[in-house]
Amino acid sequence: MDQAQSLQAALRGYRTYNRLFWLGVFGIFLFPVVALVVAMVVFQITKNSNLSAPIGLSAPFWSVASLAIALLVRGSRKRARRSVELAKLAGALHLEFAMKASNSMMELLKSISFMQNPTSAKGRNVLTSQDKNSPFFALDYFYAYDYGAVAFEADQTLVVFPELVPQQPDLFIFPMGIGDQLLSQFFNAFQQVSVPNSPEFTKRFHVGSSDSAVASRMISIPLLQLFHQNPKLSLVIENGTLIVFQQLQQVPPKSYSQFLSAANTLAHAVRQ
Repeated sequence: MDQAQSLQAALRGYRTYNRLFWLGVFGIFLFPVVALVVAMVVFQITKNSNLSAPIGLSAPFWSVASLAIALLVRGSRKRARRSVELAKLAGALHLEFAMKASNSMMELLKSISFMQNPTSAKGRNVLTSQDKNSPFFALDYFYAYDYGAVAFEADQTLVVFPELVPQQPDLFIFPMGIGDQLLSQFFNAFQQVSVPNSPEFTKRFHVGSSDSAVASRMISIPLLQLFHQNPKLSLVIENGTLIVFQQLQQVPPKSYSQFLSAANTLAHAVRQ
């Protein structure tokens, strides 16, 4: 499916959910009135209240049913609108867009430590760059785990640079926050990395690596500046693949270009 077809598919999906949503909204008020009018017409024709009364009494049901329709499609409508906005953004940035992630992309993501063996996983709204120097793909990635009594879900935007730095050791940098303890469980075998250029950095970010000496040299001044300018960013390098994301968050379409720019700048700094 080419770029134009992907955009049209996104638009069709949004229009369908949008119509259902507004049908539900207007139906809250319209359908009960229609039911009462139909009841009155039936009574005028048949003069039989046994037929018209059930129709009139069903008016509240139609209002509740319409509300249920609006609520049920509200989330799908929002996701469909996001697909349309990202498809248009991809065209403006000269990136390829796909509604669904390819099997190779999904297999790559499932091989990363903190996303391995999920109970379920979905990749959608994929923006792909074929830049020869640092090709990447960005997507909304949903993955879930079920540990019996405990369940965990994440729906976040990732920018992935496959095999960007194949000779560099595994590394993670992520801010102190809601996901820090969770990510720490996956990287607890890593050594803490000192940051000589900015000793205060490790008070705001977790930094760990399989080779702390090499990783310490990787964290350059431009890289530190980028994290200070974008304090919500997280970075993971595993088997040479670089992944940039914000913990447990989807990036809003209005901020997506800035997010991609920050990820590309970060990738350039890491390669240096």
